[in-house]
Amino acid sequence: MKLSTDGKILLQVDNQDIDSDGNFKFPNDITTIGESAFEECTNLKKLVIPSHITDIKKFAFWNCTQLKNVVLPKNLTKIAKCTFNGCTSLETVRIPPNVTVIGKGAFYNCRSLKNIILPEKVTKIGRGAIHTCPNLEAVFISKNIVSIGHEVFDDCENLKSIFTDGNDTEIEKLKSLFVLYKFAIKVASINRADKEFLALYDIHTNKTSQANSPVLFFKENKNLAEGNNKSDKNPENLFDELPNCSTFP
Repeated sequence: MKLSTDGKILLQVDNQDIDSDGNFKFPNDITTIGESAFEECTNLKKLVIPSHITDIKKFAFWNCTQLKNVVLPKNLTKIAKCTFNGCTSLETVRIPPNVTVIGKGAFYNCRSLKNIILPEKVTKIGRGAIHTCPNLEAVFISKNIVSIGHEVFDDCENLKSIFTDGNDTEIEKLKSLFVLYKFAIKVASINRADKEFLALYDIHTNKTSQANSPVLFFKENKNLAEGNNKSDKNPENLFDELPNCSTFP
């Protein structure tokens, strides 16, 4: 593990820094996870990032192919580009309510992701932010969204529904953001979602406590909670062809 000279930035984590259970214990003074800090940490399997961390730089978890479950810190306001790029085993990610931007390629090639709830404060989804997620079935996007980049939801062939919290007019506005898409996207009120997705929505939006919810956020890690921490870069023209991610522009 490498830290900045002031001990505030986590610069590099190697496989030997990961606990035997696949977790990582963050030093208490860390406020920032640096660019590519966990790059190709294939021993990393689950992560609860403590609230004293307020900034996560781009490519932070690039190609962590065994990472399955993540709870992001409550004070995070942005998911930088390619944060989880290539996390092919990622099944669940809990995004905190103050996040306003999902960066380019943030969840590119997260092939095991089935559902994602974007917080109500998110207004911008960057280009290809959710791309090549073939098992993705349902997404929640707030009525407050104003910008959705190109290639969002490309190669997400099993995506059935996008749910929102808006009225009929706001649903039509959201649909208009997908007007250039080559496939039909069903946009519907969150009230029409099935029980399992509604339960996840309630957990993410704190409408139901995680402990009492019929669907636990981590099915295999029921004791995880924030603060309980056991603790290719893409070519410049990536979004022209979107081949194998290696450094976003």
